[in-house]
Amino acid sequence: MVDGVAGPARVKIHQVLHGYAEGHRQIAGSVSLKSRDAKMLLVLSDISGPGIKIEECGYLTGYPLAEAGLYAFARTWGAPEMSRPGCVWTHTLLIDFADLAVLPSLGDLLAAFQRPQPNAERRYDRQLAIESWSEPPRIDERDEGQARRIVGALYGKPTARVVATRSSEIDSEALVMALWSQQWPRLRRAFRFCTFAGSDRSMAGASFDLQLLPPGNHAIRTRFSKAVDAESVSASGDWLDTAVEDLLHPRPHGLRQFLRQIGGDVAGGRAAFPSLCLLSGLIDRIGSEPRALEDAIAILQDDLGASQARAARSAVTVAALPEAERLSEAALDYLLDNLVSLDVEAVQTSTRPLARALLLRRPHTLADMLGSDGAVANVARQALGRASSEELLTGLRSAPELVNPILSSRPEITSEPAFWASGLGVADEALGVLRRSERGQQVLAAMIEAGRSDLAEQAVATFGDGEVLAAVVSAMRAGRLEGGNGERWFRAAAQMGAVTYLFAQEERLPRQLLLLVARAFGPDDLPNDYGEDPWLTAARHAVGSVPDRDEVHLRAYLLARSFGRRSRNQAELAQMGFEVTHAAAATDRVADESWRWLDPRLPRSMFWFEWDRCQRLRAGVVNLFVERQLAPELFGHLVRDDRLFGLIAEQAARTSGGRAYLKDVRMALKYSTDESSSARHYFIKKLIK
Repeated sequence: MVDGVAGPARVKIHQVLHGYAEGHRQIAGSVSLKSRDAKMLLVLSDISGPGIKIEECGYLTGYPLAEAGLYAFARTWGAPEMSRPGCVWTHTLLIDFADLAVLPSLGDLLAAFQRPQPNAERRYDRQLAIESWSEPPRIDERDEGQARRIVGALYGKPTARVVATRSSEIDSEALVMALWSQQWPRLRRAFRFCTFAGSDRSMAGASFDLQLLPPGNHAIRTRFSKAVDAESVSASGDWLDTAVEDLLHPRPHGLRQFLRQIGGDVAGGRAAFPSLCLLSGLIDRIGSEPRALEDAIAILQDDLGASQARAARSAVTVAALPEAERLSEAALDYLLDNLVSLDVEAVQTSTRPLARALLLRRPHTLADMLGSDGAVANVARQALGRASSEELLTGLRSAPELVNPILSSRPEITSEPAFWASGLGVADEALGVLRRSERGQQVLAAMIEAGRSDLAEQAVATFGDGEVLAAVVSAMRAGRLEGGNGERWFRAAAQMGAVTYLFAQEERLPRQLLLLVARAFGPDDLPNDYGEDPWLTAARHAVGSVPDRDEVHLRAYLLARSFGRRSRNQAELAQMGFEVTHAAAATDRVADESWRWLDPRLPRSMFWFEWDRCQRLRAGVVNLFVERQLAPELFGHLVRDDRLFGLIAEQAARTSGGRAYLKDVRMALKYSTDESSSARHYFIKKLIK
C-alpha cells in the first residue's frame, strides 16, 4: 500500500501534440476540446517566453481545463530542427480530475512523455494507459533549503504568484513533482505551475501558483510584476517543518495520506495548507500532550471555519475519543458536539474512555444522548456497553433516569449487590424490567447480599416464591443471610407449596432455614401423605448450626410433630426431638413459644406433677409409642442416657398396655450386640418379671 492507495492505480488518459506547422498549432490528439480549453492549451503549449534557451530535457507545465474537467500536464522541448527560431514541441497529457486524485505518484506520468519523431504524429491520436505504483516522489536532502523557501512562499503567501530561480545544482523538476504529489486532490487539480518560465504565464482569472525562472537572467524577473520571490520570504514554524519532512521522507500513513483524507471538503486551497499540516501533527500528539487537542480545536474553529473541514473534524474527534477521560470540559464539549460526524467503526474501538468520561462527569448528558436519534444515540449505547459495572453505578447514582437504558443494554448489572444499595432509588424500575428476565437467582443473590430485605415482597411478586426461597437457601449456605434480614426474606417466600417442594428437592438444607420454617408453620402443616416425612429427611441431613436456644426450639418442634397425626415417621421424629427437649426442660430452657406447641399434645393430670414438664414429656412419649404401637426397637434406642431410659421404661410399666409393649421392646433388644442394648434388655426383663 502506497500513500493510502491499495494496489496500483491504472488510468486511461488522453494526449495532444502541439508543434510548428505554418504557425504553432495542434498537430495531433486523442480528444476534441471546446474552444476555450483548446485556446488555453494552444497558448500554454507554446514557448514560455521570448529569448530563452530551453534545456535539452525541456520543461513541465501543469494547469486545469475547467470546462473539460481535465488536468493538462505537459512537457515542452525546443525544436531546433524547425526553420523558424523559437519553435517548440509540446506533448500534453490530459488527465481526468477523478483519475488525478487516485494517482499515488504523479511522477509516474513523466514516463508517458514522448518527444515527437519525424512522421510519428499518429501515435498521439490514441489514449494512453498509465499505471502508477511507484513510491511517492521525494526530494534530495541537498534540495531541502530550496524546498523550504518555495513551500514557505507558496503556502505562506497563499494568494500570491510565487516565482523562484531554477538552479542547475538542484533537481527543480523533482522538487515540483514532489510538491504537486503532496497536495490533496482538490488542490492538485487547481495547481498551476511551470518549471521554466521566460514570462508570466498567468492568464485572466488563471494565475500561475509557481513558476521557476531561468538562472542568470535578471531581466526576466521584471516580467513578473507583483509576483513573490521565494528567496525574499522568511517562513518558519512547525507546519513548514512538517511539510518539508514529508517531502524528504514521505510515509505511507503520514502527512500526505492525512491531506488526501481530509482535504476534500476544505475550500481554502493553498491558504489551508499550513493549518492542515499543523493539524496533522497535533492529532498525532493528542494522546501525549494535554494541549494538543485544544490547539487542534482552535485551528478547526479559527482557521478552517465551522462550515467546512468535516473530515478534519472527524479525524480530530476520532483521535480525541481514546483520551476522553483526560479532556478539559471545553474539549469534551467539542467531542460530544462532533460525535455525529463519526462512522460506526471509528466509534466502536474507542467508546470505553468516552463511557468513563460521561458516566463519571456527564451522566445527564449521556441520558440525553440516549434519548436522541441516529449516530449520537448509537454512540451512547456503545458507551454503556463498554463501561464497567462500577462506572455504570457511579453514573446511575447521579442520573437515576439512566436505569432503563442501562438495564436494557447491561442487564447483568442487576447481579451486582451495589446496584441494589438503598442509595440508588431505582428498585421499582429495575424490578419492572426484571419481570421479563431469566436472571432470577443472580439478581436475588445480589439483593440479599445488599441487605435489601425491604424488597423481599416485591421480589416474590417478580420472580415467584420458589425462586426467592431457593435464593434464600443459597444465601444461607454461603453465610450471607442471618438474623432479621434472613427471616424477612424467608417469610416473604414462605408459601406452603414452595416449602414442600423445597423439602422434597433438597436434602442438605441449612439448619437456619429449618428453624425459620418451624417458626412460620405449625408442626402439622407440612404434608406427609406418602414416603418419608420431609421434616425427618431435612432434619437428618441439615447442615450448619444454630445457637443452643434455637436448637432446642427446633427439637421441640420435631417432637411436637411426632405427637401429631400428620407424619408417617412419628417414632423417628420423637427419637430426634425428645432427649434434647427433656434436658432443656429439666433446666428450664424450653421457651414459652416452644412449649405452646407441646403443651396441648401432652397428657394432663390432676396430680401434683402437673407443673413438672419433664414428667409430662416422659408420659407423652410413652403414650405415643405404646398407644400407636410404634417400632419397639426405636423405643429401645429413644435416648442415649440410660438413666433417662429407665425413667421412661418405668413410666411404661405402670400400665398393662405399657408392660405388654415393653416385652416387645425387650425382644427387639435381645439380639442386639452392643453393650447398651444388652443392659437395657436385662433392665426391662427385671422390670416386668
